[in-house]
Amino acid sequence: MLNDKIIIERIKRKIEPNMCITPQTTPVVFFGDYEKAKACVIALHPSENEFLDKNRNIIIGEDRRLYSRKELKKDDLCELEDDDIEKVLNCCIDYFKDISKPLSWFKDLESLINQFGYSYYDNKNNSNFNKCVQLDLVQWACPSWGSIKDKKIISHHLKNDLPVLKHLLKKKFEYIFLDSERAVSEVENLLGITLNRRQTKCINNKGTNENITIYIGEYNNAKVIGWSELFPSQRIGWFHLHQAINNVIVNNVVPGVK
Repeated sequence: MLNDKIIIERIKRKIEPNMCITPQTTPVVFFGDYEKAKACVIALHPSENEFLDKNRNIIIGEDRRLYSRKELKKDDLCELEDDDIEKVLNCCIDYFKDISKPLSWFKDLESLINQFGYSYYDNKNNSNFNKCVQLDLVQWACPSWGSIKDKKIISHHLKNDLPVLKHLLKKKFEYIFLDSERAVSEVENLLGITLNRRQTKCINNKGTNENITIYIGEYNNAKVIGWSELFPSQRIGWFHLHQAINNVIVNNVVPGVK
């Protein structure tokens, strides 16, 4: 990946002021071993909690999940240098090597992708799992988009970062999972595809049914599966989301998806 000019240029980019980027952080071009991955999950953006402890201090040293500008001793307005880029990239690749470090956010997603034969982790006690990598529409860590009042900021980030995602999707994946309706719509526009939409019932955590939309299709010979609910969800667990996806795949004739 150190020979990939698009990835290198993305990592070295300085933090733009007043754009709701978490200070002293670095871009997360992916979570996990991209080159070994046979599937990917596409979400919105990295959480700022990847870099912050409970007191909102930047995590450094052995407890870090990802390299920060604080640890690299780089100002937010400075581009990263070659040595910095290598450290940042290697940290992204090794994100899932220590199973105690990834945010709990990944726990339910891991359970979901396991049902399709994939795992984020290297040391999963099951050699039957193929590798999965996590990608994002935007590679900067930032607060949740719902808390950003100026929506032009989000549009600005999407314009800058979606080309990087498109570059990463040139890889021959077997499955592409799209986490949330926003991820579905942005990826459809980015790739020029239209996914089949199927409404189905999904049991929520209160034990009652609610409507959820499942999106099914193909891109670059990969099976594409998305869902309207941002996941992990406080309302819907991974087991019932998987049931809803299976219900659509089994009961609807969707070309190329089994």
